[in-house]
Amino acid sequence: MSPRVLLVCTANICRSPAAELLLAARLSPALDFFSRGVRAIPGAPMCDVSANWALMQGAGSGQDHVSTQLEVADIRAATLILTAGERHKAKVIGMRPSAQVRTYTLRQAARIIQWRTAQGMVPPPVSLQDRLMWLAEELDTYRGVAPRPAAVAPARSGGFFSRSAPPPAPSDSLMDPHEGGKHPEVLPQLIETIDVICDTLLAR
Repeated sequence: MSPRVLLVCTANICRSPAAELLLAARLSPALDFFSRGVRAIPGAPMCDVSANWALMQGAGSGQDHVSTQLEVADIRAATLILTAGERHKAKVIGMRPSAQVRTYTLRQAARIIQWRTAQGMVPPPVSLQDRLMWLAEELDTYRGVAPRPAAVAPARSGGFFSRSAPPPAPSDSLMDPHEGGKHPEVLPQLIETIDVICDTLLAR
């Protein structure tokens, strides 16, 4: 059986299925991908905006996707777990504490990979399946050593920085396009993280 990568977001209609499609387009069938939601809408289809965007990136259409609730069995079955945000990571670990060593947000994983690459990290010349296991170990080894995410610039208001609200805290989360975020901002960030992960796994 191929190693399995689990993608997790809130409703399992936007970020996690888009990530699943993008990863599968580049790394299947050597690796298996599936996605779940911590507050799924059972049977709901994939978000039209994300589905069309993924299709334009050369991934599948997502027409067969249905929102599915995250279960402990899904966590146990996964070799690596990548979440859209910090709260999804916390939910996974809360459901299965032993999964902490293989659970990261997508942006956290990309951040650690980029830092290790700058240090001269070279992927081993092994199969894609074994390289996924190697990457999971690298992420666990350096999760507490890699620099934290960069600070976010404060929002502008009328051309000036707002003084009434503090700037957002540095975060490894991808905002939810259905809860305050915007698809044109979130989806490009998603593909940036996917590119970092895939480029490392496919490096020659």
